Amino acid sequence: MRRASALAPDTLLRIAEDARIEPERRVAASVALASRGKAKRERRVAAHRCACPTLRIALARATEGELDGRAIARATRAHHALTTR
Repeated sequence: MRRASALAPDTLLRIAEDARIEPERRVAASVALASRGKAKRERRVAAHRCACPTLRIALARATEGELDGRAIARATRAHHALTTR
């Protein structure tokens, strides 16, 4: 049995696009949208607009429904390095 997300697609998209939100949550929101077949173009735009190259890669993979643990870990480290300066 497949577990349904409790968040609406528009909420998930806002999370995926919001640079203030932790990388893990942004990628998870994009994967949740991909699993529902929702907002593919918008997810691609969110990934493309991302300023952090490592997070951009993780979001781009999530756009295709791929969950890449290494890419997420790299994105998280890069995000924390940028935000703790």
